[in-house]
Amino acid sequence: MKEYTTLMWIILLSGSLSLAAQPVSSFAQSGSAEFSLNGAWHFTDDSLLSKTQEWTQPNYESEQWDQLPVPGNWDTENAYANFTGTGYYRKAFTLPMDWKGSEIRLCFGAVYQTSEVWLNGQYLGKHVGGYTPFEFDVTGIIQPGQNNTIALSANNEYGYGAWWHWGGISREVKLVRNNDQRIVWQHIVAEPDLETGQATVNASIRIANQSDREFSGVLVSSIQECANCPSSETEVTVPARGEASTKVAFALAQEEVRLWDFDNPHLYQLHTTLKAKKDNNTVHTSTDRFGIRKIEARGDKLLLNGEAVHLNGFNRVADHRAYGQTEPDHIVKFDIDAMKAMGCNFTRIMHYPQATNLLDYCDEVGMLLIEEIPVWGK
Repeated sequence: MKEYTTLMWIILLSGSLSLAAQPVSSFAQSGSAEFSLNGAWHFTDDSLLSKTQEWTQPNYESEQWDQLPVPGNWDTENAYANFTGTGYYRKAFTLPMDWKGSEIRLCFGAVYQTSEVWLNGQYLGKHVGGYTPFEFDVTGIIQPGQNNTIALSANNEYGYGAWWHWGGISREVKLVRNNDQRIVWQHIVAEPDLETGQATVNASIRIANQSDREFSGVLVSSIQECANCPSSETEVTVPARGEASTKVAFALAQEEVRLWDFDNPHLYQLHTTLKAKKDNNTVHTSTDRFGIRKIEARGDKLLLNGEAVHLNGFNRVADHRAYGQTEPDHIVKFDIDAMKAMGCNFTRIMHYPQATNLLDYCDEVGMLLIEEIPVWGK
């Protein structure tokens, strides 16, 4: 079967973006671990399915179903190329025994469009939105060291827009293990002072506490590429079964500032460690990348770091006959590299929230994006 390259149309547009990336380390060092559920899942439409809910139960026999890859879209398979309706997925797996006693979340990158999820026969919930991530706390349901079964339904009947509405689990599925306390996110705003050459980096940090007791901790934050920036230590108190936010700030001297631009897309890393105040033990770590850049609209010009820029760009539609809308790394790199080679410095990638690997790569190679902030659809 012939594969078609991703469609591209030349267009002039404007925008900006920042992103995050997480390094890999041991659970003892980072307070976080992942277990991938990507790969072959059993799949069927309703032709092999009874109308009862038996298919969600662990002992249901789905061996007669087809197998489809996850991430993947059923439309890429000839048997389901024109299927519109509800598709059904099942996946059996065994989680390592050392995950017992940890907080565990089941995380989906994206499922088009309306999905419902069961784990070991227990209903977890429903998600509406084909391009946004969602997750469930499965700590009391999952069984480390034993066989577990996920059942998921996905409906692709909702259609709006001038592109194919690929059905199924189009982005990664994973289990994430944490301690009772974790860093939920770091929101970083880096502002350069173009006159002095200095910069400020401000971050809002969100912490969650799943234990039944109030947590007292210390956040130790540092910018990895800033040799002369002192670490920031911030005390934080998080209520039982609750969340709390705090802020950290850094001032970068002129010699520490390397501005992000099209030809030199320099990225820094903000590394934060959450420690328990009582024993100074590491509870969780988080590392996020960011660029220092300033974008302004002045008169009829767009300025990047104080200099007027001429934007050349493309509109990219993420449709592929073999991969659907799954955005594997080699397709992302092929398309973005081709754009850069043709003088592109800016793009409207698509009309909905994007896969993180695509956002990361655009920031790595020096490409501005329009932020598709509104959630597409309902």
